[in-house]
Amino acid sequence: MRFTSLFVLCLLPACGGNVTSDPVGDASTDGTTSDSAVTDTAPVDVGFDRSCAMAGMCALVPASCCGSCGVATKTDQIAIPRDKSGEYRTRACTSDGGGIGCPACAGYPDPELQAFCRGGSCVPVFVPSDSVSECAKDDDCQLVSGVCCGACDGERSLVAINKTKTSEFGSQICDPRVDCAPCAIPTPFKSTARCDLASKHCVINRVL
Repeated sequence: MRFTSLFVLCLLPACGGNVTSDPVGDASTDGTTSDSAVTDTAPVDVGFDRSCAMAGMCALVPASCCGSCGVATKTDQIAIPRDKSGEYRTRACTSDGGGIGCPACAGYPDPELQAFCRGGSCVPVFVPSDSVSECAKDDDCQLVSGVCCGACDGERSLVAINKTKTSEFGSQICDPRVDCAPCAIPTPFKSTARCDLASKHCVINRVL
């Protein structure tokens, strides 16, 4: 399918800068994150239907009305079916009254925060502590784009995963109902992927 070329090639040049290594949480046995900072919460309605039938059907959205300039964060997120995003947003904004007072800004989603369909439910995933990023050595790791459908945005869209998990990762982040064209052949990038030997997960040394 289209996924591998899409997120492996979905890269653009970025400005030079300092190299930083992203933090890594603990991995859980079922492949989902166990980092307490990325606990999935639904303060609006704990009974909100988050069931899914297949990979690619989930989206990560702010649990609150406004989020952080409209995007989810580690402490403000919920994984829900893509086609119920509008329904959840209506409930969230009605509940906390934030719909009118949201700041006039637009945030960029963190590519390491994703929503996967697992066990028939949408679950939040922190990639650096998920099974898709498990590794034993640097050569196991690869940089891919954490966004789909040609939404290339340079270094900040990159995420590090195990190179054998590219198909799985792509199927989880890309809506199977949307026919997306792959990104153009990229210009070389400065960020690198490595295996953190302490956590046994791929991490990214990001250059912004």
